[in-house]
Amino acid sequence: MSAFCSLLIANPYDSIESAINHHDYATAIPLLIGKKLELSNNVESNGIELGAVEGTLGTIYLNENKLDSSEKHFSNSYSFYRRDNTERSRKSLGITANNLSLVYSLQNKYRDAISVLKDAIGLMELAKSQEQKILTGLYLSLASCQKKLKQFRESNISYNRCMDIAIKAYAPNHIVIASVHNNIGELKFSEGDYNSALDSYKKAFAIYSMPGNSDSIYLFGIYTNIGKTETRLHNYESALLYLLASKSYLSLSNSKYISGKEELYEYLSEALSNINCLEFSNKYRVIADSLKKENTFGISGSILQTGP
Repeated sequence: MSAFCSLLIANPYDSIESAINHHDYATAIPLLIGKKLELSNNVESNGIELGAVEGTLGTIYLNENKLDSSEKHFSNSYSFYRRDNTERSRKSLGITANNLSLVYSLQNKYRDAISVLKDAIGLMELAKSQEQKILTGLYLSLASCQKKLKQFRESNISYNRCMDIAIKAYAPNHIVIASVHNNIGELKFSEGDYNSALDSYKKAFAIYSMPGNSDSIYLFGIYTNIGKTETRLHNYESALLYLLASKSYLSLSNSKYISGKEELYEYLSEALSNINCLEFSNKYRVIADSLKKENTFGISGSILQTGP
């Protein structure tokens, strides 16, 4: 009996997908590798099937924070989809490119991320792909990586293209539109254009605060962003209203690992200092300094995409 057959008999789940859904990666990984070998030896199998297996392995290793292995499998997956390069594989190609760029970004390999994103965008736009939602995500990731490298002009171009596509692909009040506005705000803030940043953040806020969109993590982030921008504009009382609201949404969130907490307390300290509330300012400064010493894995700006 082959080792793969033994694994199938020992597998307590009715499918590989079931094992993955139960987060039993120790069972799922050998089964996926066996499936990969089976497909590789089958002359009738196609690149889409192999790409799907490699992409699933990439996702598992990303969930386990094994970035080198995740990069390897997402790269293999992207190569299979790219080789097929048909309309039926183009959606998967875009999703895989975004996931691979996320892994590169987590490794600070922003130039590699930009390279794969531009390649995928080029292939999809050349083929006049109808996958506008996937293209929105690709441009959003591309602009974010360009911003990380301080390529502000290129990032502006990518965000504008992203918004052009997003408003055709989504309803006006969709949360993805808010995310694009929020990211444009981050870019303008990085450039020191605080008035434009505030304008973009408030557009995002108008959507995030709508019924059905008002997730506590999103609201925590957008209140912090508006508050820090008001601080930079020396509107300290207004800044405090937003920053204290952000603090309240932080307490409502069930997630322990949220990036941005340090920034929230730093700006709370700065705003309070400027209206002479020194006792509370010092209190929040201590909290901010304490958070700096923590080395936690926070939520990334990029969203892992494994499906529509």
